[in-house]
Amino acid sequence: MRAYGGAVSAFVERAQGGDLGSLPVIIGLVVIWTVFQLMNPALLSSRNLVNLTLQSAGLGTIALGVILVLLLGEIDLSLGSVAGVAASVLAVGFVQQSWPLWLAVLAAIASGTAIGARSTSRSRPAW
Repeated sequence: MRAYGGAVSAFVERAQGGDLGSLPVIIGLVVIWTVFQLMNPALLSSRNLVNLTLQSAGLGTIALGVILVLLLGEIDLSLGSVAGVAASVLAVGFVQQSWPLWLAVLAAIASGTAIGARSTSRSRPAW
């Protein structure tokens, strides 16, 4: 129990010095959740939270890839457009051209890879 008291006193000292850390973000999220929960009681239901998690899986996967690229110092801001092109290839191939799903996915991956390989080879710094 003493460890918590030390952590709380250290946080209070930092907060008095102006270093709030992630506290404003947490407070903001709680306020947003409260307001939207009052507007729609189904917001924080288990069904809705599972649905939100499933919908964010693709974006989360792309975000993890971008984080790895940014951590290595290879800044690439074209990710959104490449993902859009790959999604368009998938949609056109599967929906409009009636390709089998596996072929449309393979074409989308190949188009994204080709664009990424092409842009990487041209934008490599000389140093």
